[in-house]
Amino acid sequence: MKGLEMMSGTVVAILPCNDLDLSERFYGRLGFTRIESSVPKESPTYRMLSNGNGQLHLTATVEGWLVPGRNPFGLYFYMEDVDTWAKEFRDEILGTGPEEKPWGTYEFAVSDPDQTLVRVRLADAPSQTPDDRRRMIGIIDLSRHPICTVECLLIVLFPTSFIVPGTVATM
Repeated sequence: MKGLEMMSGTVVAILPCNDLDLSERFYGRLGFTRIESSVPKESPTYRMLSNGNGQLHLTATVEGWLVPGRNPFGLYFYMEDVDTWAKEFRDEILGTGPEEKPWGTYEFAVSDPDQTLVRVRLADAPSQTPDDRRRMIGIIDLSRHPICTVECLLIVLFPTSFIVPGTVATM
């Protein structure tokens, strides 16, 4: 598989791993395969993977650098069919499985071989605009506000306006 064309501003995660082969197999279960690159396939310390939509680079760490239970890294994967991916990882899911989160996403989480937190969430619908996402974030943030009352319910029902007695402000 050839690599993706990298556009200006593209960001690719470089993930440290204790065992590159084990990590490559894990991410292979999420649809990633090694790509042709300037890094030889025999490289013992670096792997470039792609799922056709994005890239993930794996790099070997020095022994003792990634400590089990103390890995600070995390990744988010936006996928179209979260339930299908959840079946692939059903015995490894952290928590209850795919579910609606308070922040408005449908997702589940697993740990990779080095205990990197890997969240798999439902990709945004193509029709969802940045304004739609900002409104959703605003709804979630406001609904957690300690003085939120009936007005917050109105935001959920009518997300284009925020109604406070005597005023109207659009989001």
